[in-house]
Amino acid sequence: MKNKTRPDMPTCRICLHTFKKLKFQTKHIAICTRCVNTLNESPEPARNAEMRLAEMLARGMRRNAERDLQAGEEWKRRKAQRILDNFDSELVRALPDWISRLLAKPENSTRDIKIMRALRRGLLRMEGLADYPSEPIWTVAARGIKARDHNRCTTCGTMDAVLDVHHIVYLSKHGTNQQSNLVTLCRPCHEAEHGREFDFGELDDPESLSPKRPPPDAVRAPTSAPAAPPPVAIPEPSTPYEPRADTRCPRCSTAFTTALRDAAIDQKIRCPQCGLIYVNLADRHSPPPPPAPTVAFPPLASAPRIAPAPAPAPAPAPAPAPAPAPIPREPHPEPVRPAAPTPSRPPTSGRMWPADLMIVFAVALALTLILAALVAR
Repeated sequence: MKNKTRPDMPTCRICLHTFKKLKFQTKHIAICTRCVNTLNESPEPARNAEMRLAEMLARGMRRNAERDLQAGEEWKRRKAQRILDNFDSELVRALPDWISRLLAKPENSTRDIKIMRALRRGLLRMEGLADYPSEPIWTVAARGIKARDHNRCTTCGTMDAVLDVHHIVYLSKHGTNQQSNLVTLCRPCHEAEHGREFDFGELDDPESLSPKRPPPDAVRAPTSAPAAPPPVAIPEPSTPYEPRADTRCPRCSTAFTTALRDAAIDQKIRCPQCGLIYVNLADRHSPPPPPAPTVAFPPLASAPRIAPAPAPAPAPAPAPAPAPAPIPREPHPEPVRPAAPTPSRPPTSGRMWPADLMIVFAVALALTLILAALVAR
């Protein structure tokens, strides 16, 4: 028998049936008692219901596609073949619209349909469990829920009792922290809803912003991985003593002490001052430091008083050490350069050289000119 909707009666947004009175009715949600019990008594995330509906749709799509392969129309055969070739992608594409058509029909009120409607109304989570928000966030959210409900209980309408914020679908039953899943209840109605008394020390607090958590025996899956234990500090092993040697840089004359890995010499060392790398020629290794001697002092009560001894005369100042004599430096001998050889004139023989002929010619010319001058007079 179909459910007849009457305009003067409220309608449950989960089963789409009309009732004289609903369990909770607020600005964001209207739900009947039967749907509240269905969602809280057999809890499961909405993912399971969606998978069952997807299997139902897959069976129908495959059956229709195989039937259309034998159809007389060409376009039906092509469509059926395309669906069978890409069946998974076609199923994912068609599932949301098919579920929306199912949820829009009031005659569909199975458990899976109610779960999907609760998911889209913000009452259920798709998967996993939600946790209570932090205190500042919950304080603001609780004040907003009470202001939405006009600071009165949504069950009995009282305003003179302590008001709490209640989850319609419990968080331990895959409920959410959205406004559609929160209602305002007075303390007696809240205790009657959970079937136990609350003793959280909030009777003197008129705001009472803390939510009422599920009973201790409720199974809650961990929402996050457990925190890793802090790292344990492992003491470092004591390093054995290494022999050390005193050395001096031959470039900048910086004296320093360096550690030697073995007792051998001829080890390359880097100067920390100038960075010069040189070979260590030291054969002295400093021994390990001896332990500091412990001196036991007698107690003050038994120590005899000793007169102070006269101060000794100051010792004469030592004579200054004579300055070291400068080391005489031998002058470098100048290199002896060999004398350049002078060209030697070969001994003359009965022959005359061209230079001699020129001299004779010049003398003869001069004498000729003198004689010519004398004759002209």
